[in-house]
Amino acid sequence: MASPTIPAPPWLPAPKARRQRSPLTLEGIVTEALRIVDAEGIDAVTMRRIASALGTGPASLYSYVSGKDEVLRLAHDRVLDQIDLPDLAELSWADAIRAWAHATYDAYRRHNDIARLSFADIPTGPRTLALFEALLRALLDGGIPPQVAAWSVDRLALFVAADAYEGWVFGQRFQGHDAAAQRRAAGWFDEVHAYFCALPRESFPTIVEHADVLFAGDGEARFGFGLEMFVAGLATTVTKRRR
Repeated sequence: MASPTIPAPPWLPAPKARRQRSPLTLEGIVTEALRIVDAEGIDAVTMRRIASALGTGPASLYSYVSGKDEVLRLAHDRVLDQIDLPDLAELSWADAIRAWAHATYDAYRRHNDIARLSFADIPTGPRTLALFEALLRALLDGGIPPQVAAWSVDRLALFVAADAYEGWVFGQRFQGHDAAAQRRAAGWFDEVHAYFCALPRESFPTIVEHADVLFAGDGEARFGFGLEMFVAGLATTVTKRRR
C-alpha cells in the first residue's frame, strides 16, 4: 500500500533542494579546475571546490586523479593542447619559432597564472608533444645543430612562460587589466621613471641619461624584442640546412 501524501508541518524548515549530480568524468574534473583558474587563479583550485561544483564529495575525485597537482597538470596540458598553429613544416625555422612563441604566450595570458605550472615541469599532452616534434624538426631542418635546437626549445618555453607569468603578476599588482588598471600601472611606471631621472647624475650618469629609453615600450613590444633577440642568436648557429 502506497504511503499517503501529506503536507509538511509548517513549523519545520523547508527541505533543501538536492543538487542534481552530473556524471563524473576526468574531462569534467579538468574543465571545472580550469574554470576556477580562469576566474581566480591556480591557488584557488582545491579538490573540495571541484567536487562541490560537480555535486559530489572530494573522495569521488580520487577515482580519476591522484590529487590537486595532477588536476592542475592536466589543466595546463589542456591549455597547451588547444593552441592552434599553422603547419610548422611549411614555415622557416625562424617563423616556426615566432608562431609557436606568440601562440603559447597568448594562450597563457588567457588563463590567469597557469603559466606558473610550466616551471619545473615537462608538459606531455598529445598536442604539446606534436608541436614539440614539429618545432624541433623545423629547427633541425633549418640547419640548427641538434644540441642547440634541443636547448633552444627548452629556453624558449621558459622565456615565454616567464614573460606571461610576469604579466599576470603585474595584473595582480594593479588589480586587473582593464583601463583603470592600465592607468594605475602607467602611474607607477611614471613614478619610477621620474625617480631614475632624479638620481644623482654624478653617481648614475648612464641611467639618468638613458632613463627615457629604459622605460620605453609596453609588455608586448618587449616580448617581441626578446623573441627577435632569441631568433637572431639562433641564426648565428645555422650550419648546412637539411631542406
